[in-house]
Amino acid sequence: MSIMVLNGDCKITRALLKNWYKSHKLRASYKRKINKIYDNVVKKQIYQDIQLDINKHKNRWDVLNNHINPYWYKTYSLVSGIEDINYVPEDLFYGIIEPALNDFSLSSAYADKNFYNKYYSDLDIFPKTLLRNINGIFYDGNYECIKDNIQEYFEDEPKLIVKPSLDSGGGRKIQIFYRKNDNFYYNKQGEKLSIDYLKKNFKRDYLVQKCIESNDYFRKLNPTSLNTVRIFTYRSVKTNNIIINNSVLRIGKKGAEVDNQASGGISCFVDENGQLSKHAIDKYGNKYFSLPSNPDIKFSDLAKVPKFNEIKELAKEIAKKNYYHRLLGLDFCVDNENNIKLVEINNEESEINFFQMFGSSLFKEHTDEIIEYCINKV
Repeated sequence: MSIMVLNGDCKITRALLKNWYKSHKLRASYKRKINKIYDNVVKKQIYQDIQLDINKHKNRWDVLNNHINPYWYKTYSLVSGIEDINYVPEDLFYGIIEPALNDFSLSSAYADKNFYNKYYSDLDIFPKTLLRNINGIFYDGNYECIKDNIQEYFEDEPKLIVKPSLDSGGGRKIQIFYRKNDNFYYNKQGEKLSIDYLKKNFKRDYLVQKCIESNDYFRKLNPTSLNTVRIFTYRSVKTNNIIINNSVLRIGKKGAEVDNQASGGISCFVDENGQLSKHAIDKYGNKYFSLPSNPDIKFSDLAKVPKFNEIKELAKEIAKKNYYHRLLGLDFCVDNENNIKLVEINNEESEINFFQMFGSSLFKEHTDEIIEYCINKV
């Protein structure tokens, strides 16, 4: 296999080079993104006055990429008030680190929501699926092939959620439908859930699920969205142990149906004991000290995340079964019967900015082994 030398001694395989060129092509896009965030941070003075050693951070990472954009480091440090040279620039993560640790050729298969109940059959933690479309064919929740008469499979649920089984990150194309007096389901735009609607808007590879009703803790964060805990796991390249490096609680904006930051949601850092930070942030670094949906409730007054230790153990169980992906972003919630539910498994382009804006570097004490692995991957 041919190799190329970057910055002296950094050897990267052909597969990594392909991803590097992709990242290089998107560098302008990443630059625009971080410039917009940084400009907002400085303009609104969302920071503490700290001194930054830009060169020290650059020297930390230029063994992987000698075009380190300092604005990632500046933004993470200024928003959090914590300087840490281990902060990973987002473009470096997506362009070099994530493709080195995760096999993207298998990402779609392992992230397919229609795959979860088959592969993780020993774990009863997924939302109830009523209807599946796999490769253009309809199946019921138990993978039995069915005809196109879909209404009989909805069990008179008050709400249904339709989502792509592949690539629904950022809340893309997720739709919620509500049962009306005629016993049919309609979204907020008044569109009826039907075969024609599904074929036109989702085409193939999607599922219809029973909407999860959150327990009191998650529901009061924002009653219109399913609010989730994002757990970031790392399978060590040294020991193969599963490590939980970071966690945040994601909350949808007032009136929203999803909790993603891309859709206006906010995130609150969760420490290893389940305790929330005193503020949340949005994707631009703006800080929120109380719930947008209920300003009378401050983050500092909220109790610990319920069942957090159990959530972490389940995250490790899921990560152990993902042999081709060392990095995962797992979205959990707790339903109104206090059962833990896993909503989504992210193994590609998993968001990282919300962790580091709280002053928690992505890999912490494991940063050295990550850098060494990426340099020597062959």
